[in-house]
Amino acid sequence: MGDVTKLHRSEILDAIQEVKRDIQAGKITYIQMMIQRETDEFVEWDLQEAGEKSYDPQHLLSQVGVLYLATHSVFDDLAEDADDNDEG
Repeated sequence: MGDVTKLHRSEILDAIQEVKRDIQAGKITYIQMMIQRETDEFVEWDLQEAGEKSYDPQHLLSQVGVLYLATHSVFDDLAEDADDNDEG
């Protein structure tokens, strides 16, 4: 289990380093991240926001599209988990 945890941490750190490079290059001006924190007792979800968000209508519609895809992905995960439980 320790190797899996290390792999996930490395994967997350690599992704954050890539985002950091884009921020430093001026490519990212706003960020909204969904964070899953795990404790001994439960999993906690948090939404982090930072930077200056564009309120251009086209940009906001694009944000809605991305959020829709993220939401749809959660429902896909739920359906897949339900299918796995039905088979097991």
